[in-house]
Amino acid sequence: MRMLCRLPLIPLLLTVAFVSGCSSDSGPVDRGPLGTVSGTVTFGGQPATEGSVDFYENAKGFIAHATIGSDGKFQLSPGTPVGNYKVTVTPPQTEVQEIDPVAVETAEPPPEKKYPNLPEKYRQTSTSGLTLEIKEGENTLEIKMTK
Repeated sequence: MRMLCRLPLIPLLLTVAFVSGCSSDSGPVDRGPLGTVSGTVTFGGQPATEGSVDFYENAKGFIAHATIGSDGKFQLSPGTPVGNYKVTVTPPQTEVQEIDPVAVETAEPPPEKKYPNLPEKYRQTSTSGLTLEIKEGENTLEIKMTK
Protein backbone atom coordinates (compact mmCIF):
# COMPACT_ATOMS: atom_id res chain seq x y z
CA MET A 1 0.00 0.00 0.00
CA ARG A 2 2.78 2.44 0.82
CA MET A 3 4.44 1.79 -2.54
CA LEU A 4 1.29 2.88 -4.38
CA CYS A 5 1.18 6.20 -2.56
CA ARG A 6 4.72 7.08 -3.61
CA LEU A 7 4.42 6.14 -7.27
CA PRO A 8 2.52 9.30 -8.36
CA LEU A 9 5.23 11.44 -6.81
CA ILE A 10 7.99 10.02 -9.01
CA PRO A 11 6.71 11.49 -12.31
CA LEU A 12 6.03 14.80 -10.57
CA LEU A 13 9.58 14.94 -9.16
CA LEU A 14 11.09 14.05 -12.53
CA THR A 15 9.06 16.79 -14.21
CA VAL A 16 10.16 19.38 -11.64
CA ALA A 17 13.81 18.32 -12.01
CA PHE A 18 13.61 18.54 -15.82
CA VAL A 19 11.85 21.92 -15.90
CA SER A 20 14.16 23.49 -13.33
CA GLY A 21 17.16 22.36 -15.38
CA CYS A 22 15.84 24.10 -18.50
CA SER A 23 16.40 27.77 -18.98
CA SER A 24 15.91 30.31 -21.73
CA ASP A 25 19.29 31.80 -20.77
CA SER A 26 21.65 30.37 -23.34
CA GLY A 27 24.79 32.30 -22.41
CA PRO A 28 26.31 35.21 -20.59
CA VAL A 29 24.21 38.31 -20.05
CA ASP A 30 25.01 41.16 -22.43
CA ARG A 31 26.10 44.03 -20.21
CA GLY A 32 26.48 46.44 -23.11
CA PRO A 33 29.56 48.60 -23.74
CA LEU A 34 32.31 48.21 -21.16
CA GLY A 35 35.08 50.34 -19.70
CA THR A 36 38.23 49.78 -17.73
CA VAL A 37 38.49 51.87 -14.59
CA SER A 38 41.39 52.99 -12.43
CA GLY A 39 41.97 56.07 -10.36
CA THR A 40 42.96 57.76 -7.16
CA VAL A 41 41.08 58.51 -3.94
CA THR A 42 42.13 61.60 -1.99
CA PHE A 43 40.98 63.42 1.12
CA GLY A 44 42.03 67.04 1.50
CA GLY A 45 44.49 66.64 -1.37
CA GLN A 46 46.26 63.67 0.26
CA PRO A 47 45.89 60.03 -0.88
CA ALA A 48 43.48 57.87 1.11
CA THR A 49 45.81 55.04 2.11
CA GLU A 50 43.32 52.27 2.93
CA GLY A 51 39.72 51.20 2.52
CA SER A 52 37.64 50.49 -0.53
CA VAL A 53 35.68 52.28 -3.19
CA ASP A 54 32.31 50.99 -4.38
CA PHE A 55 30.39 51.95 -7.51
CA TYR A 56 26.58 51.50 -7.71
CA GLU A 57 24.74 51.75 -11.03
CA ASN A 58 20.96 51.61 -10.47
CA ALA A 59 19.62 51.27 -14.02
CA LYS A 60 21.36 47.94 -14.71
CA GLY A 61 21.80 46.99 -11.05
CA PHE A 62 25.56 46.71 -11.33
CA ILE A 63 27.96 47.06 -8.39
CA ALA A 64 31.76 47.26 -8.64
CA HIS A 65 34.29 47.15 -5.79
CA ALA A 66 37.99 47.95 -5.52
CA THR A 67 40.50 48.09 -2.69
CA ILE A 68 42.39 51.33 -2.19
CA GLY A 69 46.18 50.89 -2.15
CA SER A 70 48.60 52.62 0.20
CA ASP A 71 49.19 55.22 -2.55
CA GLY A 72 45.46 56.01 -2.87
CA LYS A 73 45.13 54.17 -6.19
CA PHE A 74 42.40 51.68 -7.08
CA GLN A 75 41.46 49.57 -10.09
CA LEU A 76 38.13 47.91 -10.86
CA SER A 77 38.03 44.49 -12.49
CA PRO A 78 38.10 44.75 -16.31
CA GLY A 79 34.78 45.00 -18.05
CA THR A 80 32.76 47.50 -16.02
CA PRO A 81 29.50 48.45 -17.80
CA VAL A 82 29.28 52.09 -18.91
CA GLY A 83 26.89 54.30 -16.98
CA ASN A 84 26.49 56.79 -14.19
CA TYR A 85 27.51 55.46 -10.80
CA LYS A 86 27.01 56.57 -7.21
CA VAL A 87 30.26 56.11 -5.31
CA THR A 88 31.09 55.35 -1.69
CA VAL A 89 34.43 55.17 0.09
CA THR A 90 34.55 52.93 3.16
CA PRO A 91 37.12 51.81 5.74
CA PRO A 92 38.71 48.39 5.33
CA GLN A 93 36.79 45.37 6.57
CA THR A 94 37.87 44.27 10.01
CA GLU A 95 39.19 40.75 10.23
CA VAL A 96 37.33 38.34 12.47
CA GLN A 97 39.69 36.41 14.68
CA GLU A 98 38.96 33.29 16.66
CA ILE A 99 39.00 34.00 20.35
CA ASP A 100 39.18 31.61 23.25
CA PRO A 101 35.66 31.65 24.83
CA VAL A 102 37.19 31.91 28.32
CA ALA A 103 39.30 34.90 27.27
CA VAL A 104 36.24 36.70 25.88
CA GLU A 105 34.79 37.12 29.34
CA THR A 106 37.93 38.79 30.70
CA ALA A 107 39.27 40.58 27.63
CA GLU A 108 38.49 44.15 26.77
CA PRO A 109 37.44 44.83 23.19
CA PRO A 110 40.16 46.38 21.07
CA PRO A 111 39.79 50.13 20.60
CA GLU A 112 37.84 51.05 17.50
CA LYS A 113 40.18 52.32 14.81
CA LYS A 114 39.39 55.78 13.53
CA TYR A 115 39.66 56.67 9.86
CA PRO A 116 39.90 60.46 9.77
CA ASN A 117 40.79 60.42 6.06
CA LEU A 118 37.53 58.54 5.24
CA PRO A 119 34.75 60.82 6.52
CA GLU A 120 31.41 59.24 7.50
CA LYS A 121 29.44 61.09 4.83
CA TYR A 122 31.28 59.25 2.02
CA ARG A 123 30.42 55.80 3.39
CA GLN A 124 26.79 55.67 2.12
CA THR A 125 25.30 56.40 -1.28
CA SER A 126 22.58 58.55 0.31
CA THR A 127 25.14 60.99 1.77
CA SER A 128 28.34 60.70 -0.26
CA GLY A 129 27.29 63.03 -3.07
CA LEU A 130 29.89 61.31 -5.26
CA THR A 131 28.78 60.38 -8.78
CA LEU A 132 31.01 59.38 -11.65
CA GLU A 133 30.42 58.39 -15.24
CA ILE A 134 32.17 55.35 -16.67
CA LYS A 135 32.56 55.57 -20.42
CA GLU A 136 33.48 52.95 -22.98
CA GLY A 137 37.23 52.37 -23.12
CA GLU A 138 39.77 53.47 -20.54
CA ASN A 139 38.67 55.63 -17.59
CA THR A 140 41.03 57.32 -15.12
CA LEU A 141 38.95 58.77 -12.29
CA GLU A 142 39.76 61.01 -9.36
CA ILE A 143 37.64 60.70 -6.25
CA LYS A 144 38.20 63.84 -4.20
CA MET A 145 36.82 63.87 -0.68
CA THR A 146 36.63 67.02 1.43
CA LYS A 147 35.63 67.75 5.01
